[in-house]
Amino acid sequence: KGESIDRARSAADALVDRLAPTDDFSLTTFSSDAEVKVTDGPVGARRASILKTIEGIAEGGGTNIGRGLELGYEQAKTAKGVPADAVRVVLLMSDGRANSGIISSDRLSRMALDAFQDGIQTSSFGLGADYDGALMSSIASEGAGGYYYLRDAVQLAPALTTELDKRVD
Repeated sequence: KGESIDRARSAADALVDRLAPTDDFSLTTFSSDAEVKVTDGPVGARRASILKTIEGIAEGGGTNIGRGLELGYEQAKTAKGVPADAVRVVLLMSDGRANSGIISSDRLSRMALDAFQDGIQTSSFGLGADYDGALMSSIASEGAGGYYYLRDAVQLAPALTTELDKRVD
C-alpha cells in the first residue's frame, strides 16, 4: 500500500524502459487470486500499453503467491518465437505472506524447482518487514534465481536493475 505500491510501479516502469523491443515481457498480478495483465510477447510497440497497465495496478485482497507463480510460469512456457538459448525468468515481488491458495512453503518452492526443470528461473523480491523471508528465499533458491530483501521500497528499482543485469549477462 501507499509508498510501497507506488515504488513498485515506478520500478516496474524502469524495468520495462530498459528492455529491448525484442525482449519478451508479461505481467501477472496477484492478491486473493491472480490475473495476467499483460500476455507474453515482445515489448516492441506494446511498451506504452505495458506502462499504462502498470500504472493501473492496485493493491488489495490476500496474497495468493501460488496462483501468481502458476500464471507467470504459464506465460513463460508459452512464449512464441523465443530463441532456444533465451533466458526465461519469472520475477516474484511480494510484501506479504502466502495466505490464500497454496500456502505451503514446500509446495511453493517445489513449483519454482519444477519451473527451473522447464528452463525458467525464478527470482524473488521481499518488500517491507512483514514478508516471509524463508519462503521467498526458498523460492529463489529452488528456482535458481536471485533473492532480494528490500527493507524499504526505495531499494526496489536498484534491485530490479541488478537482477535484470544479472540475467542478461
